[in-house]
Amino acid sequence: MRVAFPATAYLDPTTPRSWSGLPFFIRRTLEAEGIETVVVPLADSGRLGSLLRFAAWRLRGRRYLRGCENRRLRGYARQLEGLLPDLGVDAIFSASSWMTAYLATELPVYFWTDACFAGMVDF
Repeated sequence: MRVAFPATAYLDPTTPRSWSGLPFFIRRTLEAEGIETVVVPLADSGRLGSLLRFAAWRLRGRRYLRGCENRRLRGYARQLEGLLPDLGVDAIFSASSWMTAYLATELPVYFWTDACFAGMVDF
């Protein structure tokens, strides 16, 4: 089985220094089980606007999750949709639901999470 593994600077499965090493060790475990992984680097879009929104929320004493912005999530989906046909993968695995939230594909999509979005509202 061959699986696409999307990567961002925050969730990079090629280094144990990314997000406490979780994406790295998940990828390593998948490969130890005979699943070939294809790391698909994704670029962040709209970083300046994101930083400005983050700063505005922080000034009001609130937390802002830049990684969950609709614009960014849709950008990840567009990038993946454009790359998938050439990768020859059987499925997609993500270390978060962020990168696959708006993904339109016939391939099976799997992701790891420790909390659902509904549980994080007003957290």
